Amino acid sequence: TLRAMLTAQDENGAMLSDVQVGDNLMNFLFAGHDTTSSQLTGVLHDLALHPQVLDKLREEQERVVAEYGPIITPEVLRAMPYAQAVTSE
Repeated sequence: TLRAMLTAQDENGAMLSDVQVGDNLMNFLFAGHDTTSSQLTGVLHDLALHPQVLDKLREEQERVVAEYGPIITPEVLRAMPYAQAVTSE
């Protein structure tokens, strides 16, 4: 967390400089963004190659929306095991 970076000290008692804290924050922001976008791109590519999987995802989504409505909650996500399997693959 930001607090940890601002209060951390090395074995000599030195703290991170403002530049180091800024660099670390940028790494957190961009590393998370890159990972998410890379995974999403891979999933979309695989779905384009396997339309039967996309069809099964749509069927699951339609069933879940009919049962729970359009708002996504943890309960709704638990009701979508196929979507979870596809995104985990």
